[in-house]
Amino acid sequence: MSFLTPRSRHRVLAIAMVVSITAEIVLGFAWVGTAETSARERWWVLGATTLAVLGTLSGGLLLLRMSVRQGRVEAEKLAAVEIERTKRLAEVGQLVAGLAHEVHNPLQGLSGYLALLDRDGLEPEKRKAHIAAARAALVRVERLTRDLLDYSNPSAQRPVDVAPYDLFQSVLRLAAADPRFQSATIETRVESGVPSVRVDAAAAERILLNLLLNAQEAGGTSGCHITLVARRAGNGVDLAVEDDGPGVLPAMVPHLFEPFRSGRGSTGLGLWICANLGRANGGELRYEPIRPRGARFVLSLPTS
Repeated sequence: MSFLTPRSRHRVLAIAMVVSITAEIVLGFAWVGTAETSARERWWVLGATTLAVLGTLSGGLLLLRMSVRQGRVEAEKLAAVEIERTKRLAEVGQLVAGLAHEVHNPLQGLSGYLALLDRDGLEPEKRKAHIAAARAALVRVERLTRDLLDYSNPSAQRPVDVAPYDLFQSVLRLAAADPRFQSATIETRVESGVPSVRVDAAAAERILLNLLLNAQEAGGTSGCHITLVARRAGNGVDLAVEDDGPGVLPAMVPHLFEPFRSGRGSTGLGLWICANLGRANGGELRYEPIRPRGARFVLSLPTS
């Protein structure tokens, strides 16, 4: 009866129980009322009918109780789905509002720069500056759309057992091929006895590389010192990215993992996407300040 609603299922069980009890009583009294039945047989029939009625009543009440319990579980599941759907819609609404704002600003700036370039007699140096500013506005829109595409088309997570050391080495190879890390110094520190983690390797690399980019940008052109740390934490493993930059402003900390929140002029989607990837792999991404200066982003993952 899985195709019935809980209320309909309760009704069917109650009707079936009443019909069964009624039929047993009618048949029992019909047998007792026959002329050929002796007194002893009548007592046996009455006893058997009573037992049958009590058995049907007990079984029906048990089934009804089980149906009510199942209905409660189904209602809780539906409520959870509805809550998740409401949260998702709210997230989409937040995305749409942020997207409209983030796209409008660079497009408005691009329109202004194009208007300036259309003027006659513009000096070559100013023309180059306006072209560079227009190109930067387009790059910002392109980064925004790329981040949104990455979020809207997530690949299926395929968790495997990965040693933190091997994961760090893979991330270091990616960073070595990226010119943005030329001014940064990156080292690794893996504590003894740290077990392998259960995670999608590509997703973990993407999270750590994004955290490295954030640390590099925080350090500026003067360079910074970044450390990849792996340590055991309770029943899991913490993979941390630490830097000696200025850290995160206290006002930004509660909004770090919200979309379109950034204190560095980026799209503000990187940490939000990384946090979602971490949750998709059974982990958690969090921020920890370092005193007197610096930042630590920690990806907690389950062990294998």
